[in-house]
Amino acid sequence: MEPSDLLYLFYGEEGFLIEEAINDIKGRLIHGSFSDFNVEVFYAPENSPSEIINSAYTLPALSAKRLIIVRDAHKFSRDQLDKFVPYLREPSPTTCAVFIFKEVDINGSFFKEFKKTGKIVRFRQLYERDIPTWIKRVVARLKKRITDEACEYLLTMVGSNTADLSNEIEKVALYVGDKRLIELKDVKQSVAETPFHSIFDLVRYVGEGNVEKALRALHSLLETGTHPLVVLKMISRQFRYIWKAKEVMDQGGDSEAVRKDLKISGYSVRSYMDQAKGITYERIPHYFDAILTCDLAIKSGQAKEQILLEKLIFDLCL
Repeated sequence: MEPSDLLYLFYGEEGFLIEEAINDIKGRLIHGSFSDFNVEVFYAPENSPSEIINSAYTLPALSAKRLIIVRDAHKFSRDQLDKFVPYLREPSPTTCAVFIFKEVDINGSFFKEFKKTGKIVRFRQLYERDIPTWIKRVVARLKKRITDEACEYLLTMVGSNTADLSNEIEKVALYVGDKRLIELKDVKQSVAETPFHSIFDLVRYVGEGNVEKALRALHSLLETGTHPLVVLKMISRQFRYIWKAKEVMDQGGDSEAVRKDLKISGYSVRSYMDQAKGITYERIPHYFDAILTCDLAIKSGQAKEQILLEKLIFDLCL
């Protein structure tokens, strides 16, 4: 194992992806019936630097490697982090140490030394255009493949939260059994088992000015436990895509041009194009002003989140 493979610093907003990376490391390093004895988890600041360092120098039990995970490392003071610097310079050759931060102090001695001897990875929230690739990678780990249409439908129905998507992918994989290819019909059948209402329907009802049906769709989304800010993000995403689809269509672009511009698969294109026909450029600023107002109101706690979203539906339908 190279010296840089003994030390990892993970930080960023995507906690689920960090957990994925930790599981990958654990799968590569820790094997056998004594695996539980060779993985130790610490939390800052409850566990002291000296306690963690002593554990790092402990030899593995009937295994080549040990794995220690230091969670909430950002809660250590700068002085406490500096106590790890000697270890970073001479890490145990039989221990892989993973430090997890929410944010890092790039000017501290700890971070500067880590850059020399370890691997630092920032886990940013995935861009929407990158999520289909991530979905396919997760599906591949389950020794299956997924069509572009099924992938896009899954993203549309579940949203961009990687933890939620992972749960749905596992559910679909169980549903198809030994079948190697996950198709659109499989995802529709599996996701349909939950009361998750299509965001397409919500936006379509808004475009039609049908307040009653739009509110019903909103309540269906909220009843599944979807966070109000996630619902708001999904609404914003849909209107943004509809706006872009309208621009492409008005320039003479066909469905293939819309697909390439939005960087989505074929399943959603027709829906975006159909909804774009019912929206005027004069109304677009109104939609995004209403969404922004709702976003600020939710984050500042001006009223109950459901009430604010219901008001947004009324504003969008007017």
